[in-house]
Amino acid sequence: MKTTTGSYPVGVQAPWKLKKVVSPDEKFAKILLLPFAFVFQHIFRYWMEEMVELVMKGGGNRQCVRLIDVTEENHQINDTGAYVEKKITGEDYALVCERLFRNRGLSVGDEIELYWDTEFHKFIFKLIKKCPVL
Repeated sequence: MKTTTGSYPVGVQAPWKLKKVVSPDEKFAKILLLPFAFVFQHIFRYWMEEMVELVMKGGGNRQCVRLIDVTEENHQINDTGAYVEKKITGEDYALVCERLFRNRGLSVGDEIELYWDTEFHKFIFKLIKKCPVL
């Protein structure tokens, strides 16, 4: 059963899979770090094998993705320049989203939610709480 929040359909159960606070490294690089387990459990299992292999190879290989900012229900923003890539060190991945950082004014300490929409094949982003500027 589906309900609607604004123009975006969401499941009755809370769909948000990743809740986090923007770190200084993420702010500097304009990325959102995606833990290995999150990527495999909530994203890669819904992608075509070729897409997953491309990103897993690393070394600059990336997969373009759709990213929708639903923070303001009546003014959703589509970031067409977002992509997923493997981090150079470690097992984690990054959602590179420079436009989102610029358009939303994301800063260190901001609380966000993010998930991969399996029905419409896109990331859904929501800013939950802005960190007060010191």
